[in-house]
Order: sequence, then structure tokens, then C-alpha cells
Amino acid sequence: MSALSSVTVVGGGAVGLATAYYLRKAGLDVTVVESGRPGRSTSWGNGGWLSPVLSIPTPGPGMPRMGIVESFQRDSAVAVRPHAAPSMIPWLLRFARHCTRSAFESGSARLGALSREMFDGFDELADLGVPVEVPRQGNLRACLTEAEARHQLAGLAPMRAAGYAVPDRIMGAEEIHELEPELSDNVRYGFNLPEERHVDPGAFCDTLADHLVKQGVRLLTDTRVTGVRAAGGRVTAVETTGGQVRADALVIAAGLDTRLIAGWLGARLPIRGGKGYSFFVPSEHSPSHPLYLSHTKVGVTPLQGGYRVLGGMELADETLRINPRMIRGMIRVARRYLRHMPADESTAELPDLWAGLRPMTPDGLPVIDHLPNLSNAYVNSGHGMLGVGLCMVSGAALTDFMVSGRRPHVLAPFGASRF
Repeated sequence: MSALSSVTVVGGGAVGLATAYYLRKAGLDVTVVESGRPGRSTSWGNGGWLSPVLSIPTPGPGMPRMGIVESFQRDSAVAVRPHAAPSMIPWLLRFARHCTRSAFESGSARLGALSREMFDGFDELADLGVPVEVPRQGNLRACLTEAEARHQLAGLAPMRAAGYAVPDRIMGAEEIHELEPELSDNVRYGFNLPEERHVDPGAFCDTLADHLVKQGVRLLTDTRVTGVRAAGGRVTAVETTGGQVRADALVIAAGLDTRLIAGWLGARLPIRGGKGYSFFVPSEHSPSHPLYLSHTKVGVTPLQGGYRVLGGMELADETLRINPRMIRGMIRVARRYLRHMPADESTAELPDLWAGLRPMTPDGLPVIDHLPNLSNAYVNSGHGMLGVGLCMVSGAALTDFMVSGRRPHVLAPFGASRF
């Protein structure tokens, strides 16, 4: 695409900002249109895990049963609520069809290939002097029983075979508490994934946005897209609440809004919202490692001044309404695993209580491609819970595609026409 000189990116979350970074690095004029503040929507409450080993599809064996059964359990962090959005039932059925062992293993291999260079973009930013903090503490799996730990470690055997750093044994109580003293005495076994990293997602997006502006990227905040003009098989302009933005190409990286904007252009992308939650716990006793709390679907990320508890997966409730039952379940889980988790279950005083809609596809894989029937419109969305971790590598691969006109092999599984 030798005529490409300017690009409009819709979406200022981690994926949109990372895409803008690589487009600008390629010498293009870039405008980012963000409906709010950069990184303050779905990216903000993310756990910030940079974890190639844990880059796996959300649909997996047992997931439909887990969602239905746990919807009725007191400590549930997973729930399927089709009554909240009947229109989502066809999507849920497609999601369920991908909850097989073969689909999960195939999707994991495809995401694993995309994740192989996950750290490179973050290292590049550090080499440029961009102040992005990326602690390298690993990712610690905390389990209550030996059977849990062995089962979960066995599930990562394919990643070990693919060359990732996965241990071949579990740790006992003494070893795991020596590594992480903030675990409660209930935790007796576990294992560490030593090469995994993490970031503070909000701080990362703030820093990257500042860097982009210094590099000449035009950043339009609090600006909502109201329409897209197209003619002759090409996008010609983006209509916004701040006026019209013209460019040689369009990238839609707008999270859940991707479905709407792509729909204006005749593309039906089955991207729906999987609601997740997080809250911050101010503490002098923060864990030093990101923690995955066994099979509970609850995680912990150490941040400045405390730690973030994250988790939850509500399917079919595409609102930002806080479900107190889900939060209370996360609190109870965290208290079971952490030594200094506050005892109060009240949700009223939780700092930074957050709900976000992760953009999800029924097969659990992102869409990184050009839109059908349009030569200059692209999409980079649908990353589910992996948006922060995959943002840099996704942005780099899509930019390569846009600038060279040749689709990188690693993007082959993520086409927009696969649905």
C-alpha cells in the first residue's frame, strides 16, 4: 500500500494505542479517536498480565457447565445470564460449540504463536526511554490441595512442549510461602511461571498516550464516532462529535463498539461483551507476585500502594451495572487465599470498584484483519481478557499487514471472514 500516508484509529485503549504506536513508527500520520480518556474503559481495570503461557481462549472444556452451575453458587466468579440479553443466546450457543478440547487446544496454539513475541514491544518502549514499568515477578498459581496444583500444572504441559518456561513440579507449603509470604495458610501447593510479567494497565496507557502525542500523533479525546463514510470500496472519512476526520485508512480498535462501527460498513462481527470486575485494596502487605487463585477465576495484581483483585465473567449482561454478589464472591475467594485481605465484605467502600465489558468472540480469538469488501478498513479487536498482554504484538502485526500489503502468517487464524 504505497499510497498509505495517514490512518485514523478508532479506540484509545491498550490495543488502539499500541496500533497507533506502530503506525506512527512506520512514518504515517496517525489520528486516534477516543470516546473518553485513553485507557479508561476496558483496559483500565485489567489485571495487566503479560503472560504468553496463559494466553488461551476463554471457551474451553467444561465452560458452559461451569457458567450455569456457578451462576447459582455463593462464591461464583462465573455466570451465564441469558435472561439479561435474549438477543445474545445465538452467540452463547456458538460460544458453547467452541468449548471442546480440540477447539481449545487449536485456539491455544494460535494464540501461543501470536504471544511468542509478546514482550518485544514493551522492551522496545523501555529501550526508547518510555517510562513503562514492567515487573518480572512471574505469575504464581496458588492452590489449596495437591490435586488442584497437579491438575492445573498438567494442563500447561502443551505450553511447556512449545518451549515456554513451565515448571515440571509443584511446590509444597514451605516453598510457596517462602516465595510469597502474603499467601494465607490455606494455600498449601502451587507453582510459579517465572518468565511472565505484568504492568499497571492504566499507567501503561497514560504513558503510551503521552509518548504518542510527543511523536506527533493527533489524539482526540472525549470524541465519539457517529458514522463512517465509504465510497468505491474504500472508507473516505470518519464522522465524529468533533467533526469529520479524513484518512487513507481506518483501524477499528474500539472494544465492544467495534461490532457497531463495523456493522455500519456491512461487516457482521460477533463481538460481544464479557463483563469482568476488579477493585483495589490499599495495603502495606501487597503480594509481590501476580497471583492466579487456583480454579476460582480470580486473580491478584500487585500495584503501587496495594493490589488489585480481578475476576468475574458474566456472559449476556452487557451493562456496566455492578453485581454485588459477584464482588462479594471475589472478596471471599481473595480472603481464603491472602493473609491480609480485609475482613469486611461490604462493597460500598471498595476503592476503584470497576466493571468492564471485554470484547469477546465466540471462538475466543481476536479479529485482526481488513474488513471484507473494503480495501482500507481494518479491525484489531475481540481480544477478550488478553487485550493488554497482546496489544503490542497485535499492533505490530497489523501495521506490518497494512504497510506491506502482505498478511503475516501469524494473523491467518484471526480473519474477519471466519465467522
